[in-house]
Amino acid sequence: MKLPLRRRTPVRGPVRTSVVQGLLLIARGRPEGLQCFAATPDAFLSALAPWLAFLLVGLLLTLLREPTVSGITLILLSFCALLLPPVLSHALAAFWTRRPFWLRYATAAIWCEWLVIIAYAVSLMLVTALLQIGVPADVAGLVFLALVAVYWLWLHWFLAWRGLALGVGRAAMLVLAVVVSTAALCAMVQVLPPHVGLFSMPHGGAIRLSLEAPGAGQANGSIG
Repeated sequence: MKLPLRRRTPVRGPVRTSVVQGLLLIARGRPEGLQCFAATPDAFLSALAPWLAFLLVGLLLTLLREPTVSGITLILLSFCALLLPPVLSHALAAFWTRRPFWLRYATAAIWCEWLVIIAYAVSLMLVTALLQIGVPADVAGLVFLALVAVYWLWLHWFLAWRGLALGVGRAAMLVLAVVVSTAALCAMVQVLPPHVGLFSMPHGGAIRLSLEAPGAGQANGSIG
């Protein structure tokens, strides 16, 4: 029997507005961390502001240095990738009658992208340790990608599960919808003009990440 919406609240407890405290709690899987994020349009825009600022600076630098259609397309793709999850999650929240919970959830989800950056740094340190003990670079690279991807998937599933008061299956569906739609968006810019290659460089060169243990060299990107 489906419970009424008013009884299916995502979290309980007093409302606090400490972003850092909320991030620390959510990073440990504590749902009360959601209450640290205000459910207001201003709070949502404040969460978006740093990411939009980075993208605007990138667009400005692209225009000032050597503006190309591909470069501008990549910046616009980043804008779309940033706004796609909130738009898609809002549509699904409305479909599942979870709209009253969406604003706090969306604000928390955008702030929690900073946790992914921290997870990236921690995973990179772990990979460096693996290289030091002789693990092949390809294996270490796969471990690195797997750790970041798994943490991202868990984090956004957890936020959808507790933030929107969804079942575990619907929360997984929301995350899958975001992943698939983002992948489709990235594929689109490679297929349609100007055919931006996200994983290749002009003139056929491919981007390759080279990871080496300290003493033999530092992590660097090379073009082959």
